[in-house]
Amino acid sequence: MKRNQVGDYMVKIFYPSIYFRLGENPDAPPSAGFPDNSLGKKLAESLKVGDRMIMYITEPEKRFVGLVEVIGSMRELKNSQWPYDVPIKIVIGPKDPGVTFEEAGIDWRPSVGNTLLSIDEDEWDRIIELLERQPDLSDDAIQQKRKDYKDIRRTEFIRNDN
Repeated sequence: MKRNQVGDYMVKIFYPSIYFRLGENPDAPPSAGFPDNSLGKKLAESLKVGDRMIMYITEPEKRFVGLVEVIGSMRELKNSQWPYDVPIKIVIGPKDPGVTFEEAGIDWRPSVGNTLLSIDEDEWDRIIELLERQPDLSDDAIQQKRKDYKDIRRTEFIRNDN
């Protein structure tokens, strides 16, 4: 697993705030935000339409929950902690309950500063296979997650494009 690299098999790290952006506005697809630094910009610019990334939700979930596909080029958002924004669509999931690194047989954990991981094909296949066995999160479950996370005020949960 390689930190902060674009590759054929990728994992995008999302904060739970992604649940606030799923299905709310069909004219505004969810997106993958990248941090306000030169690496964030480079990673976002390197993604191409059709690239796929496994979704990993950080704490408190710490689980892979789905698969997304890039549907447009990076756009720059002003006054955002995550200004390099790439539109995505959900391909698989989000799933319930999701898959941990341990359940996928991967001895690794993301750390502060990780936003995109490049993984090998075997790891990709294991995660996708485990996700495909799980049911999708229901609309009610997504609403519950929004309620559960509404009081979290950490700065990384705040996006100016919501």
